[in-house]
Amino acid sequence: MEVRPLEVGDVATDSSKGPGIVTYVGPTGLHHVNGAEVWWLDRDDGAVFDRFYKRGAQLDMRAAARPPALPPRPVKKVEQPSAQRHWKFLEFNTARVARGAPAAKVQIDPSGEWLWMTPLDIRMNIRGHGEHLELRKALAAYRGRA
Repeated sequence: MEVRPLEVGDVATDSSKGPGIVTYVGPTGLHHVNGAEVWWLDRDDGAVFDRFYKRGAQLDMRAAARPPALPPRPVKKVEQPSAQRHWKFLEFNTARVARGAPAAKVQIDPSGEWLWMTPLDIRMNIRGHGEHLELRKALAAYRGRA
């Protein structure tokens, strides 16, 4: 299969400066992506332009610099139902979301006391007090699935 030559306007899916559009094709092999000079680039059709053989080394350095993925934090399981807190999802207020305020109204005890909660508040309560269907409903409301 013959590779077509690199042209201005080609899409670079990756390069030594990141993805972008080829803006200059240099006669010596130094091309420009988004106006920046790059040593190598991968075109969207899979063709690789790497006259100076620097692509492999740079991809290895990127992989080495990437921090290792952290394992997910364990969710606390509550063994005794009597020790579990009372939660009840009451409502989701879209007007509060529009202005950036907490929008999930959640009852936190049987006496009727309630709080407005953000998604972070809900996740932290799940982590701290264990899984609860009502907290999952409140979180789903933020995702538009309530």
